[in-house]
Amino acid sequence: MTSETEYPLIPARDLEFLSKETHEKLHNDVEEVKRMLAFLLKTIRANC
Repeated sequence: MTSETEYPLIPARDLEFLSKETHEKLHNDVEEVKRMLAFLLKTIRANC
């Protein structure tokens, strides 16, 4: 599933505004932040 944060990366890559390497790094960064936020939400909900 593509998030609002990931979507702009797709046309930017396809239109060659981003190299494949830059796109991959940004995509990986977005995925990492999504995991961190999911963990944070899980922790907050467990402590309420």
